[in-house]
Amino acid sequence: MAAWLQDIARRYGPQLIIQVIDPQSPEGFLTSLRLWVRKYPTFILNSRVKVTGWDRAALESALRMHLETSPAA
Repeated sequence: MAAWLQDIARRYGPQLIIQVIDPQSPEGFLTSLRLWVRKYPTFILNSRVKVTGWDRAALESALRMHLETSPAA
């Protein structure tokens, strides 16, 4: 997963903020409850779009779609 995140950070740069949360931590437990996350890994975009599992193509597609529809900062 570290390699995935490094690659994503390198390619998307400042357009993306990556936050890794351990689901076993208090913050991770509460976040999982709040966002209804039941399987891991789960990638969450703007607290709305969830991509679960190890399908890199699905994550890339969701990231591209999210960044295309997000207003420029």
